[in-house]
Amino acid sequence: MVTKEQRFFNSEIELRAGDGKNIIRGYAVKYDQLSRPIGWGFREKFSRGAFDSILASDTKNVEFDTICKFEHDITLGRRSSGTLQIGSDEIGLWYEIDLPGTTTGKDVAELVRRGDIRHSSFAFIVAKGGEQWEEREADGEVRTINKVSYLKDVSPVSDPAYPQTEGLESVKRSYEEWKKENKPENEEEIKEDWNAQYRARHLELLNKQLNF
Repeated sequence: MVTKEQRFFNSEIELRAGDGKNIIRGYAVKYDQLSRPIGWGFREKFSRGAFDSILASDTKNVEFDTICKFEHDITLGRRSSGTLQIGSDEIGLWYEIDLPGTTTGKDVAELVRRGDIRHSSFAFIVAKGGEQWEEREADGEVRTINKVSYLKDVSPVSDPAYPQTEGLESVKRSYEEWKKENKPENEEEIKEDWNAQYRARHLELLNKQLNF
């Protein structure tokens, strides 16, 4: 099973209505902008070009299709069918979805129009060797993602999305390897901190599901 990560970035979503269609457009990612602290405290950004291989891939390749889902749950459209468009500009990776005439599609259009839904999230897999870590005086620990191998979904969401438990392990290994190389004396503290963070995040996600 491939592991994936989900991230939340501030991005306004806009709605265009006309000719019987409701189309929403937003940015899944804004380049070179730091995220808020993620999980155990590091911050993250995506460099320009991180999604070039995704954009160049065959849009009909269902095996690595990108799907637009409301709240990472209900399908609104997909790239292979032509109902989801993704692209890149000087700001970031944008997506545009022709909302279906389903109950969910109409609900999403109304929620965006009212301003209740205004943010985006996305699920992805980092390419091997496609990330780098550094510690900055002003920003703390920063993970820069230079290449994504799979963009699983883009999603209009109401609340920030946290890393899924199935994706935490791969980030944990990468983070610990970097910390060990740079600060080997703190290895045990890092391990204990990770265990605590992992348990807390797991419980939070479980509570979120139970209270959905």
